[in-house]
Amino acid sequence: AGNCGYANTPLGVALSKSCMKDKDHTWAHEIGHFLSLPHTFNGWEGQTPNFALPAPLKLGIVTVERVDGVSCKVAGDGFCDTPPDYLNDRWTCNVERKSNQVQLDPMGTSFVSDGSLIMSYANDACMDKFSPLQIEAMRANLKSDKQNYLANASDTTRPVVTKLVALSPTEGS
Repeated sequence: AGNCGYANTPLGVALSKSCMKDKDHTWAHEIGHFLSLPHTFNGWEGQTPNFALPAPLKLGIVTVERVDGVSCKVAGDGFCDTPPDYLNDRWTCNVERKSNQVQLDPMGTSFVSDGSLIMSYANDACMDKFSPLQIEAMRANLKSDKQNYLANASDTTRPVVTKLVALSPTEGS
């Protein structure tokens, strides 16, 4: 469908070769999904926000995250160390890796989105990190739901060692 990648638990991650260039964060974003992380703008997928008005308290059954952190554990992405983000389409950050689009939370408090977070939809040049709580959640998911990826089974196979014969250049040339 023209997307750079998809994550499907338990199947895995699919990535487009065209989105696997140097400094492209698609792989990290999709692995984040595979290891349980939602978007920082969770709940805003498919929505068309009116940024001139405060956000609603809820989008369907999803509580909208507020700047004051009151709802941070149950709203947005559920992590209290990631600020609100309502930008559900690709966006370019400023030099501080923040959005230029000012948004209003349900209480009318203005904020800008943090583009440095890999689970946002900021352009790749903005992204460079997962938050500490996101890292903790991915580790917990790996240690519980996906612990088979951490199996330390002893590998009984040995590599095949054969003498290599160079075809070119010829010996002594």
